[in-house]
Amino acid sequence: MKLLIQNGLMYKAILLTLLISTKVSSQNTANQTTVVDISNSKSPIELANSAAKEQGFYSLGNGIYKVVQVGGSGFVKLTTLRKRVEEQINVFAKSNNLTFQVLNIEEQKQSIGVFPKVSVTYQMFDASGKKYLSSDDKLNLKNSIIKELKQLKELLDLGIISKEEHEKKSTVLKNTLLEL
Repeated sequence: MKLLIQNGLMYKAILLTLLISTKVSSQNTANQTTVVDISNSKSPIELANSAAKEQGFYSLGNGIYKVVQVGGSGFVKLTTLRKRVEEQINVFAKSNNLTFQVLNIEEQKQSIGVFPKVSVTYQMFDASGKKYLSSDDKLNLKNSIIKELKQLKELLDLGIISKEEHEKKSTVLKNTLLEL
């Protein structure tokens, strides 16, 4: 019996300690404030505007193009966006007498704060089957070849490459430059 009373008192002491510690901890948390920074959060209109800016037709250089279509809401299906992308590339190809090959397809499903999006990357070819190069592509390629020819000349002058190596590589670059 004495043991039961001692155990009963011990249980009461444990309960009392738990209640006091719970009360103290709840008082400490009651006086604390949690700050949540929402200044970087975007409104639905801002999200829609930034998504719309991604949409378009982009030249990635060297005859590679990317077409991006973004749904204005979560109710636009990915199949609808894919059709829009296909229409854009078909119009471009037909108006320039080109063919194309799909290199990559990226699809993003709609979720909270994210609009549905389809991006397709294409390689364009002219009527003879060569990579299609826009005037900007050609200018960039010419500048790149000229830069490489200058670097080859420097390597020759420094004795890093032989005259034969220089001639072999520079001949290929010059022929490419003349074909543009």
